[in-house]
Amino acid sequence: MRRIYRFDEKFKKTRNKIAVTLTSLGLTFGGFISFYSLSLPSLAVAQAPNWSLSAPVGIEFTCGGGTYSHTLDTVSQDVDGNMTGNGHYNANGSYTWDFTGAINGDSITFTLVYTGSNSGYTLNAVGSVMPDGSVNGTTDGNCQTFTMAAGSATAIVRVGMCPDGTMQSTDPIDTFSVYSASVSSTPSSVSLDSGKKYLIVASGTWTNVGKNVSDAEYASTDGWSTHMDGYDINPYFLGEGEFDLRINDGFVDWGSYSSEHTYSYVFDGADSTVSLGVFDGNSNTNSVESGWYGDNSGSLEIKIYSCDKVEVEFDKDHCKKYGWRELEDDHGKPFRNQGQCVSAKHRHHHGDKDDHDNRHHEEHHENNSRRR
Repeated sequence: MRRIYRFDEKFKKTRNKIAVTLTSLGLTFGGFISFYSLSLPSLAVAQAPNWSLSAPVGIEFTCGGGTYSHTLDTVSQDVDGNMTGNGHYNANGSYTWDFTGAINGDSITFTLVYTGSNSGYTLNAVGSVMPDGSVNGTTDGNCQTFTMAAGSATAIVRVGMCPDGTMQSTDPIDTFSVYSASVSSTPSSVSLDSGKKYLIVASGTWTNVGKNVSDAEYASTDGWSTHMDGYDINPYFLGEGEFDLRINDGFVDWGSYSSEHTYSYVFDGADSTVSLGVFDGNSNTNSVESGWYGDNSGSLEIKIYSCDKVEVEFDKDHCKKYGWRELEDDHGKPFRNQGQCVSAKHRHHHGDKDDHDNRHHEEHHENNSRRR
């Protein structure tokens, strides 16, 4: 099972490091008592999460040679991998706890804080998510390890993220609805600049003839117990594009099935608006049947984000060891050599009044590099 997020995701690239320290606390867990003063390693949440934790899900803790079963009853996870939830100790429901944590790539950290019996008891855990969705790791206090069974986490598949070197804008530049009963496509209210990329995010579902349900890419005849790409059921063989959300009257690949019915697509601006509309007809021949739209109901929500260039601050050390090959000048052009890179950084520090001297310095480095 895969869960799909498409909001990059390059997502807020840095996070403050989290360090949790326990100092001289009397802790109990499943009947054991221990006194510790220790600090867990810091974990920087810098990667987008590869997994989404499920709930309810069991957590088995090994403490002092015994195994203690707990259940994470609820969990909420945002696109950055930050999690909150709650759970309980299976053998005694009065031992309830709050759950906070984060998934960073394939790594997971979480903290349990008891809220019922033995209120205030805190347990910290650090671990990894395995390819089968199982989770295991180590804990502090009087416990040593924890495990979660296969399928406890579902893989996140990202389709249509902003390209490398760009970051999705915090807020959408446009939001509008596409109505399934409308034969005509709905245009954006803003023009998308040529030479720039945008992330179009489509979410929601709509209904056809009161029973077939569809999202931007997939359809279902049983309320999403199963799904299909398009509609090919006897006697209606309408192809993979039936019920799809089209962009500028063209079919696009919205990616793998999303149980959240949220999809995204990277779109190149062309100094014009972009139009989106639901297709109802025979996609095998690209024939729209305007008379079929009358039994459609519902709409899809569209959000358009800009993929903004990430400005990277650098110093002259970044120019060394061929690092200049990965950098650009103030005009977005790649450096020709290390000397040009160093000179550009020098101008940042001293201003353009030294530009003549800097150009001479740059030419000197370039000539030397040609002699080598």
